[in-house]
Amino acid sequence: MVHFVLLVFAFMISASQTYLFDGLRRDEKERIGKMLSGSGGIDWPMCSYVFWSLGAVFWLLLEYWFEDDWVYRIRIFTAFLLVVSMILFLVGMDQAKQKGNMLLMLAH
Repeated sequence: MVHFVLLVFAFMISASQTYLFDGLRRDEKERIGKMLSGSGGIDWPMCSYVFWSLGAVFWLLLEYWFEDDWVYRIRIFTAFLLVVSMILFLVGMDQAKQKGNMLLMLAH
């Protein structure tokens, strides 16, 4: 659960290009508001990673807490989350390639 919470927090920070080292300034609050409203564009690979992590959390919960009545329902829901994650990654493949190329250019 800690991983998932940190992942969502990191997703919000990276999507709004906000750095929380010295508190939130007015322009950072505006960027977070734009990111939450969807006007800044969607980072599909990161959404894919959030769904994948959510599926992993449900899989862990399935292994430890759910009884026999819920096992098949949770497995189907988990499989749905993982398939959505794969679809989102395929949708955002160009974004992932652009980010990879950008990091490669920065390294050289």
